[in-house]
Amino acid sequence: MTAACDDFLVRLPKTYHPKIETLPLAVRPQTGYDANQAKLFKKTEADLVLKKIQPEDAIIALHPTGKFYSTPEFSECLSEWQLHYKNIIFLIGGPDGLCDTLLNRANYKLSLSSFTFPHTLAKVILIEQLYRAYTLQKNHPYHR
Repeated sequence: MTAACDDFLVRLPKTYHPKIETLPLAVRPQTGYDANQAKLFKKTEADLVLKKIQPEDAIIALHPTGKFYSTPEFSECLSEWQLHYKNIIFLIGGPDGLCDTLLNRANYKLSLSSFTFPHTLAKVILIEQLYRAYTLQKNHPYHR
């Protein structure tokens, strides 16, 4: 998965290059855990994220209830967000999803699909879509 992300990231110019930061997941037990434990894991992860974001940052949370965009619509939204926000931060939840604190802080919610993906695959899909959005903005033939 890392190679796929890197492949698209090297294609983006430095001026457009997203900063990718993966925060450590809360350590989960090898065997199952209950819903209350899942909430604690999500809160621990949310606390790490909240330390990294600023009030003026645009937060886009990937979530099943988020809005579906076509690629051209996503490219247009990304252009708008770039005009209005200094930093655009996409949040991809861990195995238990995102904490309500982060979902409430999000400026926008985005859904990649009605399918559920592991967070590593969602990251690859998101980075490819960022590259595709960039190529649309620049009239590059990648998006045909």
